[in-house]
Amino acid sequence: MIARSVGEQYVYVMLEDRKRPESEQTRFHFQVLDLKTHAKLTRAMQKFINPDGTFDVQSVDMGELTSACVQAIREGLTDPGWENLCDPDGEQIPFELEKDGKASTALLKHWFRADQLQELAGVAQSNDFLTEDDLKNLPSPQR
Repeated sequence: MIARSVGEQYVYVMLEDRKRPESEQTRFHFQVLDLKTHAKLTRAMQKFINPDGTFDVQSVDMGELTSACVQAIREGLTDPGWENLCDPDGEQIPFELEKDGKASTALLKHWFRADQLQELAGVAQSNDFLTEDDLKNLPSPQR
């Protein structure tokens, strides 16, 4: 595992894109989340996760799952958001931010299937490994 610092950016290529030539792959830009945000998202996602770590898509409300996934992606996705994301006509889909400075919910829900949202939500939370220096510099809990 690679330890990452809060706010550090990393690039992710979706599993289905990896078999394409690099020039055709969509690249997503994520940032490592702080512990508070990570914990909030983890709590929100727990009811959708099986003990083996996979999404429980059989017994959950897909609207709720989609909303939780979109929230996780919005927290992790950072400017420039994505590169080389194209519509069916091959036109680039621009990355847009909402007033809160996070990725557009409407764009995410419009352009991505549920399985893609689940994959990206997992990525948004999976690379949040803190270094020892990060742990040393965390504020102490207030009593």
